[in-house]
Amino acid sequence: MALITVNVRNIYVLLFWVLFLVPILTKGEESTPDNLKNLLNTTSNDTTRIGLLHDLSLYYLKSNPDTAFQIANEAIYIARKINYRKGVGSMYILLGHVRVIENNLFDALDYYMKALEEYKHCGCIVDIVTVRLLLGNVYLTVSNYPEAMDNYQKGVVLADSLNLIEVLPHFYNNLGELNDKLQNYEEAINNFNKGLQIREDEGDKVGAAYILVNLSRINITIGKFGPAIEYLDRAHNIYYELGHNEGLFNVYNVHASLERARDDYAKAIEYYLHANTFLDKIGNEYLGPSSPMEADLNINLGFCYLKEKKFDNAKYYLSRGYKIAEETGQLEFLKIASEYLSRLSEQTGNIKESLRYAKYFKVYSDSLSKDENIKKITQLEMQFAFDQKLREREIEQAKLDARQKRKELVYIMISGSIFLALIILFLLFRLQRVKVKRINLEKINLQSDLDYKNKELTTNVMYLLKKNEFIINISDKLKKSRYDFKPENRKVVDEIIRELEKSSTEDTWKDFEMRFQEVHADFYQQLISQFPDLSPNELKLCAFLRLNMSTKEISTITFQSPKSISMARFRLRKKMGIGSYDNLVTFLNQL
Repeated sequence: MALITVNVRNIYVLLFWVLFLVPILTKGEESTPDNLKNLLNTTSNDTTRIGLLHDLSLYYLKSNPDTAFQIANEAIYIARKINYRKGVGSMYILLGHVRVIENNLFDALDYYMKALEEYKHCGCIVDIVTVRLLLGNVYLTVSNYPEAMDNYQKGVVLADSLNLIEVLPHFYNNLGELNDKLQNYEEAINNFNKGLQIREDEGDKVGAAYILVNLSRINITIGKFGPAIEYLDRAHNIYYELGHNEGLFNVYNVHASLERARDDYAKAIEYYLHANTFLDKIGNEYLGPSSPMEADLNINLGFCYLKEKKFDNAKYYLSRGYKIAEETGQLEFLKIASEYLSRLSEQTGNIKESLRYAKYFKVYSDSLSKDENIKKITQLEMQFAFDQKLREREIEQAKLDARQKRKELVYIMISGSIFLALIILFLLFRLQRVKVKRINLEKINLQSDLDYKNKELTTNVMYLLKKNEFIINISDKLKKSRYDFKPENRKVVDEIIRELEKSSTEDTWKDFEMRFQEVHADFYQQLISQFPDLSPNELKLCAFLRLNMSTKEISTITFQSPKSISMARFRLRKKMGIGSYDNLVTFLNQL
């Protein structure tokens, strides 16, 4: 069984138990357990009994999860006897909620998947939407990004088709979280703003504040501190007015990360300590697992004290965070805590302990590799886009077929009146068919040629990626081992590294540009005519984006860091005058 990794930013997504369960819990609490039990003793209708057991399980979910679990299983037994699949599905969801509260996310996933199967069998579309969101949230929490994306995409299509306004903001917010983790910052901001607009239109202050915090967090990531503070202030005012302790915890936690980004660790410590006071106040308000928040807060405090060279405080909080993460199997926090504890031990002269934590850090880092997940995400997005285009083509073809049938009907009606007109119209119809076939044949040939060139270009890009990855690996190995060579040989090694990267970059671009212009001959002409002041590097970036290449892929081809590519995209948007709500890739595809 694979290890689960939990990130504290992921765990915030698990607010869905609050967003979904609180309304249901409130409904369940209208009746006391004694009243519900009395009703159970006086009714023999199985469907009614399942509903009462559902409410009774909800009542105990927060205060006594074990009892809630037992009652839900009893309801499943009755529902299966009468083949009431919707009832079985709803109880599986409750069992999943119990496991989430217990921080047992493996079992939670299993129960939610069982609920999905039950709802599929009984055609409960609205319930399927809910389960898709629950599954996506848990997968996002455990860093399984391909499965999270798959469930969110399927869920948002259903929710949009059914106009489920109450659930759409959850999907948009969590898609924003997911794209943030994949460094698709523009798409993440776009998702967050969609969710925020719906929240504000519906007057949902808590939901709006939650998304405002996410917008602040992503602006900190891309270095826009001004907007980040504005979003935090708006969220703080809402949470303070409502006395929302969990929200205030999040606000102070994010504000601390902002101060860290500005290298003001003393202020960051103040904000983290404020956040800690609200974490203590949350108590039973939060139904999800609190251990990730506790581990994250302690590790962050320890890091800031380390930066301030207050080593005793740093060791206390880092050790505490490490212990919490170790007890709950949170690999990502163990990796971070190991790195900081290694630094602390080195600075305090404990070299043996520093090496021990450095080894732990390496083990945890290897376990958290995300390269394969990113590739799977790219494949999923490509498949999703292809399916959409295929549906659009099918609709367009149906319209063409309908128009053609109407045209043939007109010809038949006219031919019934005059024989001569019949002959003339028949000839015209035949000529038209021949013309249409010839045009269609030309279109098919052109499209086939374009498809072939596109495949060649895609194959070439993948080859360049693999080649550059190979060169990067060689360069990295040479860089790491250069100090093992004699001083007189290091200069030769450095020269080899420069030649490798230089020749690879030049050859890569020449080959790529030649093949790209064969497929998209007019792209550069239109781009230069509209934006004549674009630099050669910006033209290259436009070509990569035109092919829907990710930041990581562009980074691999150009030997630039992902951060440099993100900044180049930001400057390109500014030079082209493209607003923050417009998609850069979509804009380039329309040229």
